[in-house]
Amino acid sequence: FYYIYLFISGNLAEFGDEYFEARTYGNIKVVEKRRRNLERYKSVLNSKSDEDSLANFAKWEPPHGKFGFRHPWKQYLVVAALVRQCAHRIDALNSYINSDFQIPIDIKKKLEEPFRRMSLESGKAMKEASISLKKMTKSSSYDIHIINSQSACKALSTLLKSGILNDVEPLQMVSLLTTVSLLNDIVNITEKISESVRELASAARFRNKMKPTEPSVSLKKLDSGSTGCAMPINSRDGDHVVTILLSDDDKDDIDDDDTSNIVLDDDTINEKSEDGEIHVQTSCVREVGMMPEHSLGVRILQI
Repeated sequence: FYYIYLFISGNLAEFGDEYFEARTYGNIKVVEKRRRNLERYKSVLNSKSDEDSLANFAKWEPPHGKFGFRHPWKQYLVVAALVRQCAHRIDALNSYINSDFQIPIDIKKKLEEPFRRMSLESGKAMKEASISLKKMTKSSSYDIHIINSQSACKALSTLLKSGILNDVEPLQMVSLLTTVSLLNDIVNITEKISESVRELASAARFRNKMKPTEPSVSLKKLDSGSTGCAMPINSRDGDHVVTILLSDDDKDDIDDDDTSNIVLDDDTINEKSEDGEIHVQTSCVREVGMMPEHSLGVRILQI
């Protein structure tokens, strides 16, 4: 399924380039290479029997790894059926790229921006969905691409209603409107595919996509209720020493030899305090051991 998605997403992303540049490129080899790339979708058109066989074999396998008991294999077939529908639309589009009824260049330039956005954003959404299937992670990153493609559809509709096709020949207009209709279908099918992938992710219990977080240090003196925060520091940047200065009012609370040692290593903060009541708040605390090579040391002084 992952490679099927990649074929379709690549075709969609390249359709705009091929449609608007096939007649303007002087290098015939460039045009032919792009045309061959655009025809990769053909491997998807007749893939139903292979997909059914693979899904049938998979459901008889014992549970293993991420594929647990009653894994929703049928939902994969639902997604694959929608992808094939998209491939058939691309097949129809391909016949209009080098049609004998080409619209005038000046009108083509006006339509270029929404055409490219529709094909490119649909391709990006398809690619994000394929990554979600391959890594078995829940993702909503393809939603923004679907919104962008729908926005391009509305822009194209507004442009066509403005009367730019008044001087276009009837046969040229038929070719153009058919292309517009097929692109609109692809945008709608891409939205359905994203919904099916979301249902599959929920049924198969895909894990949530992890977001990178930066470690941070929050200092709090419990007896006074005051809180101080340090800016996030990347523990891989090298050794760091933070000096915390206490006011004169706190001199009596902490002895000269009283210190707190804090070690930050890969989002983990360790603390050891003897007599004072200054603490470091963190989501993960363990016993202080040997300081690692890259660490954050905190030194408490008095003023």
